Amino acid sequence: MDAISSKLLHAISRRSYQGYWDDDDKEFEKGFVSSAEFFRRYKGHVDFKDKTVLDMGCGRGSTSYYVVLNGARKAVGVEIRKEYVDFAQSRINRYPSCRGKVEFKLLRDLDATQFDIVLSKDSFEHYQDPETFLSFLKAHFKPGGKLLIGFSPLWKSPYGGHTGALSAWPWIHLVFPESVVMSEFRRCVKDDSIRSYKDVACGLNKMTLTRYRQIVEQTGLKVDYLQYNVSSQSKSRCVLALFSGLRLIPGLKEYFTVNLYSILENKKNLLPKTVNKFQHLQLPTVEKSRSNPPERR
Repeated sequence: MDAISSKLLHAISRRSYQGYWDDDDKEFEKGFVSSAEFFRRYKGHVDFKDKTVLDMGCGRGSTSYYVVLNGARKAVGVEIRKEYVDFAQSRINRYPSCRGKVEFKLLRDLDATQFDIVLSKDSFEHYQDPETFLSFLKAHFKPGGKLLIGFSPLWKSPYGGHTGALSAWPWIHLVFPESVVMSEFRRCVKDDSIRSYKDVACGLNKMTLTRYRQIVEQTGLKVDYLQYNVSSQSKSRCVLALFSGLRLIPGLKEYFTVNLYSILENKKNLLPKTVNKFQHLQLPTVEKSRSNPPERR
């Protein structure tokens, strides 16, 4: 059966993978565009003016600069890759008005400081222990503060397996066995190390809508805002509007929920000293390689 599945998947897959990556400067500029789109999807429910912001998994730092340029009092970007931290810090000469307001540090150097707003942008589907990660984020925002989590694609949506680089056909990660999909991934991106979805697109935790809601509830956070299938771009907005109708049909909700954007609040304040038990936490990191292509959203 796997042999038949392999031949079928190969027939509908791309012949080769060219890669998405530009150099660091271009990716930094793209980050400003994606940050603007990210916050537009909150439809005016986010106000950075005079707020302190923790940008968890900041990458090259675009979002941290973006929030300060849009009124935040201070932003701290956190990464696990020193080269990203160094690059983000080097951009300060381009934005002198951000001097003293933007800071970048490694995860291991993050202290117990709490913030008005904590961000998790386009990454929640990558954390291998999302329950621990959410508790970690909860420890870092003030009572009355906000935690913003927005990401896509959800696991059961058409490209939830981050398979767009592999094939234009939807839901192949649900239709074909994982071993078959991984074999085709290895051929396409020419990387023999890919063995499971944990090796694809910086690692996938197969996050579904149901699981996300359960994690939030278990963590004791209050949902202040939650929207699905959101976009400000006209082309994708039409498709997502159709999906929003289809997701109302019984049994189809998970399959037609592509993205979600949420604002969470603390019901009970988690004391900063509890941060110490999360120091082992690892952020997903986007490796500049062919085997971990980022999804365009």
